[in-house]
Amino acid sequence: MKKYQQIITELEKELSKDLIATRPTQWGEVSYIESHHAIRQANRIFGYGSWERVITIPPTKINDGYMAAVKVTVHLPDENGHIRTAIHEDVGYRKITKEGLEETAIKGSVSDALKRCLRAFGAQFGLDLYGHEESEDEEAKPIRKANGNPFDRRVKALISSVTKTAGEAKWPYEVEFMTEDSPLETLPAYVHKLDQILRPNDEVVLIITTSKAGNEYIKAVEPVEEE
Repeated sequence: MKKYQQIITELEKELSKDLIATRPTQWGEVSYIESHHAIRQANRIFGYGSWERVITIPPTKINDGYMAAVKVTVHLPDENGHIRTAIHEDVGYRKITKEGLEETAIKGSVSDALKRCLRAFGAQFGLDLYGHEESEDEEAKPIRKANGNPFDRRVKALISSVTKTAGEAKWPYEVEFMTEDSPLETLPAYVHKLDQILRPNDEVVLIITTSKAGNEYIKAVEPVEEE
């Protein structure tokens, strides 16, 4: 098994450009890492037999696609050589884009969930490809950096509506959306130009955090990652 510093050194490296794929979207070009590259990265960095994946929720039909959940367990040595376990679980979603491609959507939902789990380990799994700091004069884009707060909740969502609140409300928007666990949920949002970013029936990843008062709100939006 690799030593702690060897693994940390690998995780902190910049992702090779050879592993980055791009695709056009309605929001412009999006960069991502493909699932087979993510698996190879895990084998290379953590070592064969030092990590495992389990499908915790089998692909389930949701609206016009499939959603699945995957749990990734990685056994890592700490600074003293003791083995520690890191566990990340996340959901994936894949839309059925064409008739007859249902099987592709089923497989894609699992691949998407796997990549989202591995992304928690940082740049070598594509984390840095998502999000950038927003400037005042920047055009509205669907990517808002969530600053890696471990208490943030990331959910794949189908947007029902985006309502701009009146006056000088603390939360300028209210968003209605659906997820695998919630047929309809409403949360306030504080995202610059959100009404220009989201439209009904958009499929996105919402970054949800909790205020000091204990109330949840949407603080960032990301595009849904493709395989």
